[in-house]
Amino acid sequence: MSMGIYKIENMTNGKIYIGSSKNIENRWSQHRSLLKSGKHHSQHLQHAWDRYNESNFKFNIVEDVIMQEDLFTREQYWMDTLQCYNPKNGYNISLLANACLMNDNYDFKEIIQEENELENKYKIMYMIINKQNEELIYRGVQDRDPVEHMFNDFIF
Repeated sequence: MSMGIYKIENMTNGKIYIGSSKNIENRWSQHRSLLKSGKHHSQHLQHAWDRYNESNFKFNIVEDVIMQEDLFTREQYWMDTLQCYNPKNGYNISLLANACLMNDNYDFKEIIQEENELENKYKIMYMIINKQNEELIYRGVQDRDPVEHMFNDFIF
């Protein structure tokens, strides 16, 4: 039984899902069961699973975690590092690791509020990017990847 951070990776397009568990092997079985039955909470991952089938997905342990109280922090680290909540990179539907599911000491309302604030920042960022892209297109200016350029320069 392994405790830590795991990754589900689509070998076709490189997109990933990051999670954490006290029992990674059991959690992988749960993911697989939900995906096979078409009931996974991440619709993005579910659609990819349905499209590419199970054989194109790889499950790996990213980091073994010794202390249970470190699971949330380490999961968040990997989510932020790999940007798996960005649909271009991954399948996570939340910007924040689901600490409320692992430890009763976390305030669920506070987590939801923080998540909503981050989501609003992303929405504003994408509105700015889309507006600037429209202006670039209108003026006939071309940029290699204006979305990625703006995403990297956006300060949170």
